[in-house]
Amino acid sequence: METFDGLIREAKRSTDAGDALGALLEAASVINGTMNLSPAEGLEPRSIYGRETLPERLRKMLKKFAEAVGEVAKTFGALEYQISVGFPAGVSCSITFRAAKDV
Repeated sequence: METFDGLIREAKRSTDAGDALGALLEAASVINGTMNLSPAEGLEPRSIYGRETLPERLRKMLKKFAEAVGEVAKTFGALEYQISVGFPAGVSCSITFRAAKDV
């Protein structure tokens, strides 16, 4: 599996909307998996995130994700986009494009 940062790069650099959306979907899955880590897995100083706490890591991931969603939406001419973070813990995005017949 590709790293989160690799997925974000893939989404931003893609020249195909489907590939970009696929990378964003996979990145959202990584965030959602991270949100569901137990405190023991995410808050210890020597966790898989190095010295960052789980909340710090999530804030960075969400910021990168939001930037990538915005860039993908702009690149492929989306009408709008939304990002939701909710409870139970999870992130999702919605990108609205014109209908194919309108293009």
